Amino acid sequence: MTVNECKNYLKSWSFRKIDFFNRKSVMPSSDFTPEEEVLRREEESRTFRLIDRLPVKYKEVLWLHYYAELSVKEIGDILKCPANTVKTRLARGRKMARLTMGEEEIDDAKEY
Repeated sequence: MTVNECKNYLKSWSFRKIDFFNRKSVMPSSDFTPEEEVLRREEESRTFRLIDRLPVKYKEVLWLHYYAELSVKEIGDILKCPANTVKTRLARGRKMARLTMGEEEIDDAKEY
């Protein structure tokens, strides 16, 4: 019974969420001018905030695909789900991020 409970915990979203966030790494800096670096960091910060608003199952797939540059198959292996599920989550996550991005741009425009 204890073994099964441990296996269930390792499959749970709460454990995977912690494991996912522990795997994050800071993106390496490259040869940008100071102005370009500031603009790039602002854009990254905005993108991170948008992705952070998404549900965990979309957030982790987007992060692994775009920032860790893993293939759909590799993401499926990590998350222990089929490749088609990863593709679906990528598509839905992109769509949700676009909708969120549009809402944020509207809110920013209202502030000015």
